Amino acid sequence: MITVGIIALLFSIGLVGLTIAKRNAQKTRVRDDLQMIGMALTQYQADFHDIPRFADPAADQATQNFKYNGTWLDYSNDRGARLLCQALIAPGPAGTGAYANSGEDGADGPGFRVRRTVVGGGSSGTLSGKVYGPYLQADKFKLESSPSLFTNMQDAKILDSTGSPILYYPALPGSPAVTLNAGFVTNSNPQSPQPVKPLYNAFDNTMDMTTNKPLLSPTDMAYLLGDTNLDGSIDNGESATTTQPYLLWCAGLDGMFGRDKNGKTDDILANVDFPPGVRK
Repeated sequence: MITVGIIALLFSIGLVGLTIAKRNAQKTRVRDDLQMIGMALTQYQADFHDIPRFADPAADQATQNFKYNGTWLDYSNDRGARLLCQALIAPGPAGTGAYANSGEDGADGPGFRVRRTVVGGGSSGTLSGKVYGPYLQADKFKLESSPSLFTNMQDAKILDSTGSPILYYPALPGSPAVTLNAGFVTNSNPQSPQPVKPLYNAFDNTMDMTTNKPLLSPTDMAYLLGDTNLDGSIDNGESATTTQPYLLWCAGLDGMFGRDKNGKTDDILANVDFPPGVRK
């Protein structure tokens, strides 16, 4: 009986060790994914002199020429994750004509054209111009999309190694005014401009349009980034977790974005660590 007990104890210790090792390996894989995406964003920035951003709402309404099909992407509740995929992989079909209709990006499969120059045939002629990307190897990442709804992969998102979409939040350009009211993190629909634009807009990723499941809640995002009183600014002794030019946000090993019922999280943020008090 003693021998059996010792064997059982050693087995349980080994099982715990194996579980911890597996979790650490998964975390390392997710961080490696984020590092690879960060390098791809650096290359994108070198080509276009800026990180991927959404089209300006006023310009959209004036010209009806939508960057990455703005009527759906720019005002949808998973627009950040979708913009990341469109900018770095662009898995959709080429399409025809001068405009990016229905998510078509000017190049079949991975890659895209910035200028969709039409050669002959009016609005349905042959597209020409330089094909950019993909900035990420498409076979290195799994994508989430709904072929039954969007046959052109208009809604495609990049998944991390745990199967959750990678969220992308481009920061407001310039020097952040995070101490101003609503100057740090708010949930602002770009079709309803606010007097102060936040550094990070929680609206970029609140609902997965493919699965109809919630992503990262605005309150969890603000709290985890340092706005503990949830007033939209960094004040009253608060300290911003980060003010970097963009956020790449993963759900962690539990597959759930934000805090759990105990106020803890195992979310993974590129190049940033959450304070010890909220880490699982």
